[in-house]
Amino acid sequence: MAHASRRASDPERPDNVYARRFVAHVAQCSTGDRKALEAARSQLGSDAGVVERAVASGAPVQAVAALAAAWESLPAEVTDVVRDPAGGRRPGPVTWGKVRATQMDRKTCGAAVLAMVLLISDPLVALWLMTGRTLAGYVPRDLARLGRHVDGARTVEARWHALQRGLHREVTRRAYLVGPWPRALGTPPWRLGSVARCAGVRWRGTVVDDTDAAEMRAMAAHASSALADGIPVMMITGGDLSRGPRKAFPRHVVVMTSRTRDGFVVYEPGSGARHLLRDKDLVRDSTSHPALGNWSRISGMVLPSPRQRR
Repeated sequence: MAHASRRASDPERPDNVYARRFVAHVAQCSTGDRKALEAARSQLGSDAGVVERAVASGAPVQAVAALAAAWESLPAEVTDVVRDPAGGRRPGPVTWGKVRATQMDRKTCGAAVLAMVLLISDPLVALWLMTGRTLAGYVPRDLARLGRHVDGARTVEARWHALQRGLHREVTRRAYLVGPWPRALGTPPWRLGSVARCAGVRWRGTVVDDTDAAEMRAMAAHASSALADGIPVMMITGGDLSRGPRKAFPRHVVVMTSRTRDGFVVYEPGSGARHLLRDKDLVRDSTSHPALGNWSRISGMVLPSPRQRR
């Protein structure tokens, strides 16, 4: 409610990356397009952020206007997901209608996380996930990029799986200088940042020492800043040498979706659920944690920073 109040009192306040992108885009538009986009944002009221996310994703004016025109006629289970694909800040399952947002197999955790980041950043992809619809003849650029991998999916579950398959192929396609990464080995962590899409940011993968309290405080501060800006933060998790050399390698991918008073809400694709990871849990020991996919260590983070415009 505080967020909605701020926006109502100052509709031009660029309070996150999507709002800033919206303001910057509108400033470069023709008078007609500017009026149409401002009208679309005003029409959605407290859901104005949906329009800002659509514009930040690169959607044309016609598609944004069509989304605003259709908004009130969409079922609540659709608008709930388009508004917040991760489903809120309380621990619990992430469900879209009757579909639970789990990874489709053991090797697609990274693809499921990349899909969640995409759904958060692009409401027109979230609309497609829930309804199969595109608007005003516009196919969201990431769906167009995935092409045949997502064509023809007729249900929410089929579209969710299609996103994972397409993103898994993309993230493994150029993982080696000499060829693709074997898909059976899951997601190469160093490729996550090059495939993730969110409002024009770029990403930097970094190895972390989760036994170093000072380092993890710094990582938490960086993650908190990103989340306050509306940008999810991906984490790579695994085990330690006490469970054998293979378990010490990066094994799983999760994503922070929001900040709480004393920690983070984390979408974990194995369970298809939101889990609370408290600040004190960032400094790891040998204890497994559901937010980490029941692994015990945080081995890396994929942190966003502003992309320079060309």
